[in-house]
Amino acid sequence: MEQSAIVSDCNFDTPQDIPLNESVLVELFGEDPELHGILLSEFKDSCQGYHAEFSAAWDTHDAEGIKFAAHKLKSSSRTVGAEELADICNQLEKSAKAQDWPQTSLWYQQVFPAVDRVCQYIAVRE
Repeated sequence: MEQSAIVSDCNFDTPQDIPLNESVLVELFGEDPELHGILLSEFKDSCQGYHAEFSAAWDTHDAEGIKFAAHKLKSSSRTVGAEELADICNQLEKSAKAQDWPQTSLWYQQVFPAVDRVCQYIAVRE
């Protein structure tokens, strides 16, 4: 599917609004659209597990659990080119490590909307 068609289908206004940098997949895994699709699908499927992990840690104010979940999601996000999501997770990981609860709360509130954008894009791309 052409990038412009994906932008239109997802209601993203510009290519810059697309929440994935697919050149990361090409750089890491070569020109293999089938493999890219598999990796993105697996990433999307794993996001529900991250949601549960974050929620459990948040509900108990488990800074270590939040830091660990943020680190895992950050790494996965970078691998598929979800750079904005990875950056949010990086900040969440840092604030949880410092047990800075106001900053942790700020970054935590941004994780799920960012995950939703990435998963919406992947779903349309499939």
